[in-house]
Amino acid sequence: MNTGSIMTSIDFLKIMQQFVATAAIGTSALRNQGKGSHDAVRKVLSGLDLLPLKKMGGDEYTRWIDVTTLSVLCCWKGKAQPWGAARKSVNLFMRDALYNQYLNSEYKLSSIEQWMEIALDSKVSKGLRNRFKRLPQWPGLRHLTQEVSDQYQECAQQLAERVNMPRVHLDIWLWLENR
Repeated sequence: MNTGSIMTSIDFLKIMQQFVATAAIGTSALRNQGKGSHDAVRKVLSGLDLLPLKKMGGDEYTRWIDVTTLSVLCCWKGKAQPWGAARKSVNLFMRDALYNQYLNSEYKLSSIEQWMEIALDSKVSKGLRNRFKRLPQWPGLRHLTQEVSDQYQECAQQLAERVNMPRVHLDIWLWLENR
């Protein structure tokens, strides 16, 4: 990668991570989640240490995403502590980091692609509920709990296996289908 003589490779990766965090958490991603939430979430995601992801297995990634979700929640502006919105933020960021050639290459994100979660929202949940009638009613991001999220993620994994793609990519398909 030739980024010029002024910027080091590490600087470039940090700037790229900040760019991906900013782009992933657009205005609609956290609509109605509290004033200042976007900037606070972007700041946490921009500062994540992605280096440990290079060597993670499935269980390690699950622990990492749980801890990272709590880190995002700790910075949340306002009284509400919307676990669902925090988890969606992490999942959107990780999906977009996977899609970014520089971050993916540096941190070997393709090696954890199979364990990445789908970013849940009302559009994605509608697509999943149309296919899995056993899913509970979508509670919205403010009221989404880890227990309900796990049920949606399990169904998303089953769908992903049916269509032969990692579940992280279902987000694009289901969102487009239900927008």
